[in-house]
Amino acid sequence: MPGTPQKVILPYGQPAACAGEVTRRIDSDSRINAELVTNLGFGLGVAPGTLTKSCLLPSGPTSVLLGVTSIERRFSAGTFGQLDTQSVPPGLRPKASIDVLTEGRIWVVVDADTVIVPGITRAFWRWVGDGVSNNLIGTFRHTDDGRVVDVRRQVLFVSLMLDAADVLHGAGSQKIAEVVVARSNQA
Repeated sequence: MPGTPQKVILPYGQPAACAGEVTRRIDSDSRINAELVTNLGFGLGVAPGTLTKSCLLPSGPTSVLLGVTSIERRFSAGTFGQLDTQSVPPGLRPKASIDVLTEGRIWVVVDADTVIVPGITRAFWRWVGDGVSNNLIGTFRHTDDGRVVDVRRQVLFVSLMLDAADVLHGAGSQKIAEVVVARSNQA
């Protein structure tokens, strides 16, 4: 079945990749999560915020892709930490600093029904979600379903879709794929 993800587990029991994992960094930028109440997960596409050096999830069909949120292991969880693993969605709390890959290769969260031909399939970026894990704001997919921004000039899938550990929830899995991100002239 073309949309079935591969399950890749390394010999020592760890998944081959996780959402937001950078495989080749050409350029990145430190930004502030400008969402008022929403946490920012890893491996999601973000747009420039209205404040200097801030970022947001896409809010409409004219949103401009700044880059993809990359995972950093320096965050602490808990009541006073920047990382919130208990809320839905989990991720970095509002006003937390986050690294955004603006050019390079990174693993992103994809819609569950995404069909990828590595090196050929270009991406669309979701700005409307239905609140379930296969259809979240900021994820990527292979076709225009009327609720996405066309970022095919910026994002190219370079791997098949994988089932990967959901590092923020500590259990379960999510669908991810590796992409090449090119810098936007508008961001």
